[in-house]
Amino acid sequence: MTSAVFLDKLYKLLNWLKILIWLNLLWIGFTVAGLGILGWAPALVSVFGVLKKLLEKQTFYLPVFKIFLNNYKTYFIKSNLIGYLFLISFSSCWYILSKSSQLNEALFFIIALILGALMSLIVVAALFCIPVLLEEKNGYTEVIKISLDKGLRFIPYSVSVIASLIAMTSLFFFFSYLLIGLSVSLPAAMISLINAQIERKETLEQTKDY
Repeated sequence: MTSAVFLDKLYKLLNWLKILIWLNLLWIGFTVAGLGILGWAPALVSVFGVLKKLLEKQTFYLPVFKIFLNNYKTYFIKSNLIGYLFLISFSSCWYILSKSSQLNEALFFIIALILGALMSLIVVAALFCIPVLLEEKNGYTEVIKISLDKGLRFIPYSVSVIASLIAMTSLFFFFSYLLIGLSVSLPAAMISLINAQIERKETLEQTKDY
């Protein structure tokens, strides 16, 4: 590797790092602005929205704050509704499962099997729900349906997302000072990159069909 290539890669890495830190700070700020419970979901969608634009345009020179703010306002209601639908659904399953431990062993096993499968589907759908949500043609039910379909059709990608999220959680556990700058933006960037790979694969499959 020549010095010019190395410097170019270093430049790109530092630019990405700068943007990810800025996005993470914006997420924190707008989460607080939404009083926490109403701010986290639209702020998260806004992070993905900026990353989507950056990947599409292949440039670092975009009005990050403007794009973030536009997405925050556009998806404020929709993201909160879908976000809390996922949270309440998963939490309800977990609560029922915890209470079912008092039942006899055979019945608990059946309930655990059903709820475990349901929670797995919720997680798989949640992995790609924000990239799907950013496609403006999709309504509420379409977002969930398309997200689940994408997660199940591309299981290796879903597994890689989950594995990466676990690895990042471990990273943040051992290096807690990274939380302020990368806790949300880094996982979002990873999911955005994998979703972009899926979209390219879908495009190739559609091309082959024609």
